[in-house]
Amino acid sequence: MDSGVPRSALLRGATVDKILLVEDNPGIYQSLITNLELSGFSVVHAATLKEAAIQLSKSVPGLLILDINLPDGNGLDFCRETQAKHPLLPVIMLTAKTDEKTAVESLANGAVDFVRKPFGTTELIARVKRALDRQVKDAQILSFGLLKMNLTERTVQFDRKAMKLSKREFDVLALFVKRGNGIVSRDEILTKVDEDCEIMDRTIDSYISHLRAKLKKAGGEKIKIAAVYGAGYRLEEK
Repeated sequence: MDSGVPRSALLRGATVDKILLVEDNPGIYQSLITNLELSGFSVVHAATLKEAAIQLSKSVPGLLILDINLPDGNGLDFCRETQAKHPLLPVIMLTAKTDEKTAVESLANGAVDFVRKPFGTTELIARVKRALDRQVKDAQILSFGLLKMNLTERTVQFDRKAMKLSKREFDVLALFVKRGNGIVSRDEILTKVDEDCEIMDRTIDSYISHLRAKLKKAGGEKIKIAAVYGAGYRLEEK
């Protein structure tokens, strides 16, 4: 069944949009980058949590591979914070620790999988593909805070109250929800709604205006579409 979520956003199979790898050991991350790219994945690397946060602010990847012990903090805390902002982003934790407590804490903080070092590259890639497969299956429901979208039934709720959207309004709002706190450009919106090559750039303003009005009616000041100068728009929640 088609989840309604572009495979370029969640599951890429042999080609993936991006995996964010957060690992400070050169011997590990260099090998992982090489083998993941040979398997068809695109990898962005960060050696610290600060670098990882910067990458996440630019765009949300399809998958996060995260080491626990990093120079500037604990990966478990970062995992929890990231899941709060991007609940649909699958996270695989890496660690040299072998105790059961660490594995339990990883899963409790939002990780979908836990891999102990040393590990086989083939095994990790298999786990990556499994996590992305699972993400597609779970992607029938999208959420951003109190906003919930059912892609199969094409329904929207804010704080359990139904919202009425047109087909294209639904598609545009889904772009924002899939991106989390990330920016959606005007070109992306235009590409999504311009099915019949009839939509003009200025029409985007109309869709954004209508969505803003409907979000305000449903959630007051709790959620809004904010303009990002020179870049596009993003969904924000208070």
